[in-house]
Amino acid sequence: MGRKNSRPVWFTSHSPTHFIALHNDWEPGSPWALTARRLEHYAITAADGLPLPKQPPAREAEEVYQLPKGSVHVIPLPIGKSWKWKNPSDMAEGYNLLHWKLERRKGVLEWIQAAVSVLRDYPEILFQFVGPNVLGTLQRDKNQVLDDLIPGDLRDKFFLRGPRPFSLPKFLAGARIGVVPSDGRIFRIHVSN
Repeated sequence: MGRKNSRPVWFTSHSPTHFIALHNDWEPGSPWALTARRLEHYAITAADGLPLPKQPPAREAEEVYQLPKGSVHVIPLPIGKSWKWKNPSDMAEGYNLLHWKLERRKGVLEWIQAAVSVLRDYPEILFQFVGPNVLGTLQRDKNQVLDDLIPGDLRDKFFLRGPRPFSLPKFLAGARIGVVPSDGRIFRIHVSN
């Protein structure tokens, strides 16, 4: 792999497993997380290049994996074409606000709390979530987390669509607003071999 090969090998990653586990309140020392972290560490340090979409993760990757400064390249994510659908049949009617992926590090807990507050004054708004629900921890089931956040009288305002990777453009086109919140916390990554 990597430099031993005649062709360059680039490793690309959205977020390291340790960061995801830490931010989502998963156990970073669990066997699955440790295995994933070791595999990532090997692949990253053996690769010829590591492209990332933003400058901060690129600099942090250099520090965490003890790579030479400037060795991690920033390649911005491309902006694709826009899709035009008018009121898709499987979209809920009303003022749709769409959020992708029920995951703590995506700011979804804060978003749901805000949505519940807004619904008290604007009951016509509907909230849709497309993507997997990974809110669970070792202590709480993913659906229990949602049950604790959304009062029973407002549950019909929340549509959980589940994973639909090939339908996401259709859902985005049918939404009034696409929401991409962040809770703003920054975690430093500490990798152990």
